[in-house]
Amino acid sequence: PPPPTSPPAAPKPAVTTIKCDTRNNRRQCTGKKHISNRNEPGKTLLQCFGKNACNKYTFTCDVPSRCSVLCQYGRPACNKVETHGIFIKCSPSAACKSRKDDDDDDDDDDN
Repeated sequence: PPPPTSPPAAPKPAVTTIKCDTRNNRRQCTGKKHISNRNEPGKTLLQCFGKNACNKYTFTCDVPSRCSVLCQYGRPACNKVETHGIFIKCSPSAACKSRKDDDDDDDDDDN
């Protein structure tokens, strides 16, 4: 007889990807984008691929811990990107220029 199978794993929360990719004349992201994810279980990933893929761009989420930004394949891929408590990965570090996060150094708001 075949070996017993384990029960199926619980599905992982979905990841929604926003793609900003200037390689081969594809889409550049500028302006503002807000994700209303307070009642959504999944994560949102902003991908900025290619030179100035995310340029003068503000990215915010209701629940910042469920959002992230990945900047790659451009020097810079993220240029003047503003987030509010959202993790940004710059690979390599030269992929990011002039990024702003108003939550970088203080987590306590009860002064």
